[in-house]
Formats: sequence, C-alpha cells, structure tokens
Amino acid sequence: RRAARARRIVLRDATGATAEVAPGLGGRVLAFHPAGMPEGFNAFWTNPLRDIRHNRWLNHGGEKTWIGPQSMWGGMNAGPNWPPPKFFDQAAFREAPEGRSGASVTLASPLPKASRCDFGVVRRIALDGGVLTIEACAAAPEAAPIPESCPFHVWCVAQVRNAGRVAVRTLPPSRCQAPEIFPKPVFAGGGVLVYDFDGFAANAKAFFDGDAIAVEYPEGALVARRVAQEGEAREPAFPGEARTQLYAGSVPGHPDVRYIELEFTSDARHALAVEYRFHPGATCVEALGRTR
Repeated sequence: RRAARARRIVLRDATGATAEVAPGLGGRVLAFHPAGMPEGFNAFWTNPLRDIRHNRWLNHGGEKTWIGPQSMWGGMNAGPNWPPPKFFDQAAFREAPEGRSGASVTLASPLPKASRCDFGVVRRIALDGGVLTIEACAAAPEAAPIPESCPFHVWCVAQVRNAGRVAVRTLPPSRCQAPEIFPKPVFAGGGVLVYDFDGFAANAKAFFDGDAIAVEYPEGALVARRVAQEGEAREPAFPGEARTQLYAGSVPGHPDVRYIELEFTSDARHALAVEYRFHPGATCVEALGRTR
C-alpha cells in the first residue's frame, strides 16, 4: 500500500517540461517543471515539513481536484465539513484504460461509499508545448449523466509558492469579494487586480468573476487560466461558488510556512479545464497580458 502511494508518473513533452503525478495521493500533480528552469525548480508548492498534517488533513501540496462546495463535505464524510473526503482527495486513483502516453495520463477516483455524493472524479493531465493542462470532470457510476439539479461542483485547487505579487484578471461584471484583512488591490487596467502579499500573515480567501491568476516569482510568472466550457451557466452563485478564487494561508503551527492557492470551479455537469503556463522573466501583469 505504501509503495502504491509513493508511485509517481513523470510526464514529459517535446520542450523538456515535466510534471510529476502521484496517482496514490488523489491523482495530485506534485511538481511542474517548465523547460529551461534550474534543476529543482517547481512551479507548485509541496509541503516541506515532515509532519504534513494540517487540521486533520494530510496537506501534501501540489494540484488536485475536489468536489465542492465545502459546506457539503459533512454529508459526504458523515461528519464535519473538514477535512476533504478521502475518496477524491487522498485515495488511490486508477489509470483509465488506454489513458496514458509519454506526455499525458487519465486517472479516475474510486466511487464514494455511504455518501450523499454518488459520483467520483476523472482527471486528464497533459503536457504540450510547455503548457500543463488539467481537465477534470465528475463521473457517475456506469457513465450515467449528472442531473441538472446536482448541487455539487468540480473544484480544481493548485497550491503554489508564496509570492509577493499576484494578479487576477477579472471579467465583466468583475465582481470581487474579499474579507477586510485581505490586501487591498492595485488596479492595473484591463480588469487586472494586483495583490501584494509581502508581509501578509493571515489566512484569507477572495472570490472573483475572473478567468486567470498570475503568481510572480523571481524567475518569472506562473499563469493559471480557466478554460471556458461551452454550455456552462453564465451566472454562477456568488461568492461561494465563484469561478475564480484566491487563498493565502500557512501550515498550522508554522506561520512562516506559507503558500497560495489558485482555485477554479465549474458546475458538476461540465468539465473544468485549467492551463498552467510559466513565463520566464515576466511580471505577473506582463504574463496576464500575454494570456488569452
């Protein structure tokens, strides 16, 4: 069992970019190494502590797919709304038949048991041209359709290194909701809001009508872009199911071990695709300007 959890799949594309996938840890992508970056560079964050337990949750870091909203996790867990149900967050995902090549893999979660949620998650992870694309969808038993009245949504969450500046590109009507303690944004034009997390020590989340988030590192900027899907509802509930969310937090008991979460959601009847592209030497605002 430990060997299964420790197994890794390394994807590599023609540019030399690599992604490290952990099927036994909820199908997470633990590392994204863009081509040309120094050895050991990871655009994602993984927990550097030996004790990675985080409020009764094993916080390995990386990128994963959850089923939301969190307010319904209690029904899935037959308990409180935290931690995330293991069947989609920590369980061993299986490879789909004929779902793997040198640069892509398709993974499926186990189906839940004794839960108010009766579907699992399928993730297709692919590298192409240096771009990491993760497409996730809800999957019901025997490929049954997800009903229109389904209260759940697909929720892709990537933990990335704590950064001083993060830019969010909003779309009309450009709604934004954040707690008072959240850093105040600077408006960079074109619907782009820039947040400075330098010295920010609280844990807080903001919600947006938006499609892309850029995180600025000394080496350049990582852009996560949510790819619109045909047929999606144009006006999702706000803010709790806002399509774009930004969280800044730390590991409990270790306030200096901080990370940022880039979060995107879609209703459960539609797949959710998120692209991750690294722009060497660019600021977060410049990187968003290159993203369409």
